[in-house]
Amino acid sequence: MEELKQGLRTLFDEMLPKTKSFKSKTYEQTFSDMMDAHSENLRLIEEAIYTADEEQQPVLIKEFGAVIPEYAKSKTAEMSKNQLNAKQIDFNMNMAAYVIPAIRYGDRAFCKQIAEETVKQWNGQKVTGLTLQTSTYEDISGGFKKKLCYITTAVCAEQGKPDNCQELECLRNYRDTYLMKTLDGRALVEEYYEVAPVLVMMLDMQKNRQELYGEIYEESLLPCLEAIASGDYEGCKDKYKAMVNGLRGKYLPS
Repeated sequence: MEELKQGLRTLFDEMLPKTKSFKSKTYEQTFSDMMDAHSENLRLIEEAIYTADEEQQPVLIKEFGAVIPEYAKSKTAEMSKNQLNAKQIDFNMNMAAYVIPAIRYGDRAFCKQIAEETVKQWNGQKVTGLTLQTSTYEDISGGFKKKLCYITTAVCAEQGKPDNCQELECLRNYRDTYLMKTLDGRALVEEYYEVAPVLVMMLDMQKNRQELYGEIYEESLLPCLEAIASGDYEGCKDKYKAMVNGLRGKYLPS
């Protein structure tokens, strides 16, 4: 059992450096390589719980779910305040982009429960000053394909609006019929295609995420939509660039 737990700690350690290169062009291959290396350990964890007595299964799920939070917490205990401030983004990004999606990946019911327990204990132990959300490979990989509208999708989802709401339809039409028709516009879309999913991950980790998404909607997205409505397409582009650059400067690790 200890060997299986050590496999989870190794997963955390091996993927931690990858947070610095979390990009759309490399994510799929990085994730695939990770699963090649760690899928067998996760399969054995699933099997260990499946073959355990029914009363023992919840105990094992909780036990495995505690492994990485306790391990990461032991690392933060050795850090100074400045070191922790510098590392907390990397720790949470590692969990959100790689570790939790890896544990949840595939048709493993008990591993999915372990992932949920891991998130619960990570937040309960306050490993960092950021909140960890449950994430999946499919959501992250799909998010890289949404391009310019990814942040808008997250903002509208926070407000309970559907994927075909007026705001999203308007910005998608603007992207496809205006931005994608020019070299400069296509370059802009591709640039944000890389950064937007990372920004949304960071926003989701903030304790005041609902307030932050509300501010983005009122202070940035509404002015963008108003510019489109008035035919000021370049003005919309400038406003969107200012929004993303402001968020990037505030929330992304250097």
